[in-house]
Amino acid sequence: LTACASGPIDQAPGTSAPPYAAVAAGQDSRTERTKAIAAYRDYLERYPDSEEYSEVSRRLADLLLEQGLNAELEATVSQGGATRAAPDAGHAYREAAERYEELLLDSPNDQELLYQLSRAYEESGQSVKALTAISRLLAEPVSKRQRLWSDTVFRQAELQFSLAQYPEASLSYASVIDLGPDTPAYRQSLYKLGWSQVKQEQYLDALSSFFLFIDSQVSSTPGFDEQLSHFTLADREQLEEVMSVMGQCFGMTGGRQRLQEMLTARRSVIYEAQLYKALAGWYERQERYTEAAETWLALVHLDPYAEEAPGFAIAAIYVYRRADFETAGLEAQRQFVELYGPGSQFWETRKPGDYRNAIAELKLDLVVLADYAHEQFRSGGDLDHASSAEKYYRDFLQWFDRSEDASRIRFQLAALLAEQDRFEEAYAHYAFLAWSSNDEAFAPEAAIAGIRLIETMIEQGNGVDAALWQGRTFGDSVRFVEYFPSHEAAPVVLARAGGRKLAAGEVELVDNWIDSLLRGPAASSGELGRVAFSLRAQSASLRGEHGKAAKAYREALHLSAPDDERRHALLLGEAQAYFARG
Repeated sequence: LTACASGPIDQAPGTSAPPYAAVAAGQDSRTERTKAIAAYRDYLERYPDSEEYSEVSRRLADLLLEQGLNAELEATVSQGGATRAAPDAGHAYREAAERYEELLLDSPNDQELLYQLSRAYEESGQSVKALTAISRLLAEPVSKRQRLWSDTVFRQAELQFSLAQYPEASLSYASVIDLGPDTPAYRQSLYKLGWSQVKQEQYLDALSSFFLFIDSQVSSTPGFDEQLSHFTLADREQLEEVMSVMGQCFGMTGGRQRLQEMLTARRSVIYEAQLYKALAGWYERQERYTEAAETWLALVHLDPYAEEAPGFAIAAIYVYRRADFETAGLEAQRQFVELYGPGSQFWETRKPGDYRNAIAELKLDLVVLADYAHEQFRSGGDLDHASSAEKYYRDFLQWFDRSEDASRIRFQLAALLAEQDRFEEAYAHYAFLAWSSNDEAFAPEAAIAGIRLIETMIEQGNGVDAALWQGRTFGDSVRFVEYFPSHEAAPVVLARAGGRKLAAGEVELVDNWIDSLLRGPAASSGELGRVAFSLRAQSASLRGEHGKAAKAYREALHLSAPDDERRHALLLGEAQAYFARG
C-alpha cells in the first residue's frame, strides 16, 4: 500500500521483493496513476530478477498507455474540442510500446500483448508498426475472445484505410462484417467498406455496402423521417453523408436508371426519396442541370400528391431557372400548375396556408405562363395560346385576387378578351378595375380602355345596341372626369364625350354636366377648365344665348396658354358670338 501512496519503495537492493499486490494497490485511481507509475518503475529497477517482474512491467505498460490516452483527452478538452499536441502522451506511448516489445520476447504469441502493442503504436502515429503488430496477432489461431479478434481486425482495416491501402482495408472490413450483425464494429465496417470501395471506384459494390449500412439502422416500417428523429446528431450526419455519396455512386453507374433498377430489386425502400434527392444533388454539383431537374421531376411522378411532392417540383424549376433553361423551365412550371393549381387533387385534403412555398411558386408560375401564352397569341394568333393564357389569368384571380399583381392580371385578361373581340366580357373587367377595385394605379387606365372598347364595339356594329353602349360611354366619361380630374386624359375625355352629345343635340345634358363640373375646384383652371368653358360656349351658341357664349369663350381664352394653337378657334368663336348677338 505504501508503494503506490508514498512513492518509491524504501528497501535495499538485493533483498526479497515485496509482493506484487502491494505494488499494485491503488493503481486504478486516476489521481494516483502518476504515483503508481513511479512506484512500478522503481520496483522494476530495484528487482529486475523478481518472479513478478513481467506482471509489473505489463501493468506499467498498460498504465502508460492509459496515461497517454488521458493526456490527449485533456489536451482536446482544454482547447474546447480542438486538437492540441500532448508531448506527455507521446512519451507514454513510446515507453509502453518498448515494454510490450520486451514482454513479447518471452511470450511472442500472446495475443493480448500484441493487441496492446498495436494500440500503443497506433496512438503514437506509427501506423506501419501498428499494422505489423496486428498482423502478428492475426497470424495466430483465432482467439476464443472473438470481440478482441474482431476489434483487432477492424483496427487493422482502419489503419490500412488511413494509409490509402484500400484493397487491403476492404478485405479487413469484410472480415469483420462476416462475423455478423452482433459484432460491435459491424455497422461501422459496412460504412468504411463502402468508402473503401468508392476510393477504388467500385461504385456498384459500394452501393451494396451502403444499402446494408442503412438497412442495419432503419426498419422497413413506413415513416423514414420519424425514425430519423430518434437518431443521435452524429448518426444523422453520418447517414446524410452516406446518402450523398450514394448519389455519386448512382451518378457514376447509370444515374436514374441504375437507381430505379436497384430500388426495384429491393422491392421496398422507405428512404427512396432521399436517394433521388442525393442523385439530383450530385448532378447539380456536377452542373449537369438537365439530369438534375429530370431526377427531381421523376421523384415528383413517383407520387405527385405526396406531402413533399410540390417541393420536389419546385427544386426542378429552380434548377432550370439557375441554368437559364427557359423552354425546359416553362414546361416544368406548366406541370407544376397542372399538378398543384386551383382545383388540383392535392388540395382536396390540405390547406394552402400550410404550403407557403408551393403557393408562392404557383403565384409566380401562373403569371409567367399567362404572360408567355398571351405574347405567343399576339405574335401568332394561335387560339390555343389564347385559351391557355385565359386559363392561367383566371386561375390567378381565383386564388390571388387580393394580391398586389391582381389588377395587372385582370387588366391583361381584359386585353386578351378584347383581342378576341369578346368585348362585353373585356368591358366587365375594365369596369371592375375602374370603378370597384380602388386601385389607383390601374383604375384610370382601365376606365380609358373601357371607353375606347365601347367606341370600337359601336364602330364595328355586329348587332350591338348602339344607344345602350353610347349611354354607357357617356356615363363612364362623366365618372372619369369626376374621379380623375387631374389625369392627363381628363380634358380629352371631356371634349370627346361633350362634343358627341352636343352633336346629337343633347344640349341640356351637356349644360348640366358642365355646370356640375365648374362648381368643383378642378375645372377652375388648366386644360380641363379650358375644355369645360369651350363646351359651355358651344352649348350657349346652340341655344342662341350669344352673350353667354362670348363670355364662355373669353373664360376659355383666359385659361389657354399664349402659344396654344387652339386660341385661334376660341377667338373665332368669340367673334362669331359677338357678331350673332349684334
